[in-house]
Amino acid sequence: MRRLTALALTFSLLAVACQWLTPQPAPVSPTPPEPSLPDENLPFRVGLTSGAQPVLEQLDDASRYELDLVLADDLLHLDGQGIIHYTNTENVPLHEIQLRLFPNLLGGEMTVSNLRVDEADVTPRFGLNNSLLIVPLRATLESGQRKTHTMDILVSLPSSL
Repeated sequence: MRRLTALALTFSLLAVACQWLTPQPAPVSPTPPEPSLPDENLPFRVGLTSGAQPVLEQLDDASRYELDLVLADDLLHLDGQGIIHYTNTENVPLHEIQLRLFPNLLGGEMTVSNLRVDEADVTPRFGLNNSLLIVPLRATLESGQRKTHTMDILVSLPSSL
């Protein structure tokens, strides 16, 4: 009788063990969510208190400047690239965009080269003693529309003011 009980117990344990070893179908994973657009406000959001962050939602049409500049060891020269995502917030269409080159007013020098608007080469004009960069647009920029400008930047800073 003991043998029969031991044999029955052994087969029961084997049956249970075999169930554990039986391959089970992989669980069906839910459909991944649609990728969301990057949060353009993230660099600004991290520096604000939670109470001040809602103001960023009111700035969806704000122009955005991305500058990747390297300061030389002499601390007087900057070299790099810039990207400007410019949104026309005026009530009129624009045929050009004007940017100020402030170092050119303060005894330094700022030059812009390889200027492109939406990946098309552009030749700028200058005014106000080379402190005004005038970027002509090939197509009118209507109110609410955005253009992306890319450029190389060189700046010589004044050693005194």
